[in-house]
Amino acid sequence: MKLLEKVRNKLSVVKTVVAQAEPSNGRALGIALDFLYCKLRFQVSSEEYLKYRYYQYQNRYRKNFLLVHHQHHDYRYISPVGLAKYKFYTTISDCYSREIIRGSVSGEEGFLEFVRKHKKVISKPDGGTYGRGIDIFTYENDEQALAYFRQKPGETVYEELIRQHDALAALNPHCVNSIRILALRKKGSVEILSATLKTSSTEGTFVDNMHSGGIGAMVDLETGIVYTFGYDYEGNKYTHHPITGTQFIGLNIPHWEDAVALVKKAHARMRGSGILGWDIAITPTGADIIEANNRPGPLLTQVMDGIPKGEKVLLSIKQAKRKKKKKKR
Repeated sequence: MKLLEKVRNKLSVVKTVVAQAEPSNGRALGIALDFLYCKLRFQVSSEEYLKYRYYQYQNRYRKNFLLVHHQHHDYRYISPVGLAKYKFYTTISDCYSREIIRGSVSGEEGFLEFVRKHKKVISKPDGGTYGRGIDIFTYENDEQALAYFRQKPGETVYEELIRQHDALAALNPHCVNSIRILALRKKGSVEILSATLKTSSTEGTFVDNMHSGGIGAMVDLETGIVYTFGYDYEGNKYTHHPITGTQFIGLNIPHWEDAVALVKKAHARMRGSGILGWDIAITPTGADIIEANNRPGPLLTQVMDGIPKGEKVLLSIKQAKRKKKKKKR
């Protein structure tokens, strides 16, 4: 029965792919076979096959897409498995401008001093992902602050809030609208591969994470100007932000050269970290690092413009695998 159920589930996935890929052109069998081929050849998921429109391209193009398979199985060859936030912050302490503490280091007195000073702070799990577990604390009194601190794990990181540039606040004032910059470090040099503007789609969400209803749009690496519509992970297209009405295409990211230079400077410090996804905030005075992701999600860097960003990353992974095999001999 379990085998029969698995077969039914796989057939259901294939039917869904066929229905969504080319619903009316009579290529159902061809799409089904192509999807199964790509699944075996590239380890592409049904979601990726549809979102990246694999059915429209030849192998020489689709082989360069970064996939969830690479994120889960291959990034480890060029980047560390874990990247704790506080250790990361201490490594690049001169690359950001806000005050940051860790609960287990500051203790209760240090935390009280921190929140008395800043009044409103953001707290993050040290190893959190996808924006989970992030909240904002507003100081009222010492008793209330200690009660909050004591129910948080010692690994929690507390940060001074970022004040964003007016140009980004005009897009959405309810969250810090950040730029995800995908960078590759190889032999000491750092190359920027892509940049994506991220924003929340609702007033009630203060994080811009795409898995929490976010919207993304691609940024031109040379000019810092947004060149695509906004898209969410449900495939919805936005010409303008749904809250403020600010247009996506043509939005000019302030301090763009500072942002690129900051990422290159910080990534150069991260020895052993080949690929990183840097979340950058734009403040009134320049660029500031929010955090770095050692396993950056591939959708965010490719789904908005449909252009694969993996050629150089996959080459680095291939070379790292080959090097590891030689060491074992």
